[in-house]
Amino acid sequence: MLRFIATGRLAVIACLPSALSAQVAGAPPAPPTVPLVAGLITVSAVHEPDKGDYETILRVSELTGDDVGYTVSGNVDDRRISIKRRVRRQDWAHAHEWRPHYNEDDPEVYSGTTGGTLSTDVLNELKTKGQTSLKAAVADDPISAMLGGLLGGDRSSAATVKRVEAQPVRVPMIVNDVQVELPAIHARGQISGEAFEVFLLDNPALPLVLRWS
Repeated sequence: MLRFIATGRLAVIACLPSALSAQVAGAPPAPPTVPLVAGLITVSAVHEPDKGDYETILRVSELTGDDVGYTVSGNVDDRRISIKRRVRRQDWAHAHEWRPHYNEDDPEVYSGTTGGTLSTDVLNELKTKGQTSLKAAVADDPISAMLGGLLGGDRSSAATVKRVEAQPVRVPMIVNDVQVELPAIHARGQISGEAFEVFLLDNPALPLVLRWS
């Protein structure tokens, strides 16, 4: 079994169709937007101490009224792997659990979690309340995952994550081969005893994790 992480500290984004907002002559520049569309591709650079550096590619394959389907692929341990995942629309909107790890034998759906994004509720609570609760399912060991299920426990406990700046920050990214600065909500906290930091795209329709550690 191979597994890898979907996003890391630096992400490069390519979107189809164009994700750059049109500008009206003489008007102040509007923040660039990234739409949730079938064909959206994100390319992420990841660092793991036990594996080194590698890239992963997330491609949105299907949007339905019930869920968002996507594929995550990358070269890990000298082998190309590709994993399908589906996130239910209700989880996309409301889930407070994040699952950034992908294993080859995973089911396509993990109810109550998101993957390449956090949920709209998490983003909105960071913006309106300055904090939110978040659980990260980061166990990479199938035995610990199984024991957690058998014992009725969680592999991680919900923690409070707090917004850092009062206003959105700008994160440099490449969108459709153009360098832009995307608006993001910056938050920090402790999850399962580990320091956690995230830059979350300020877009309720697509709360994409731009950077995290």
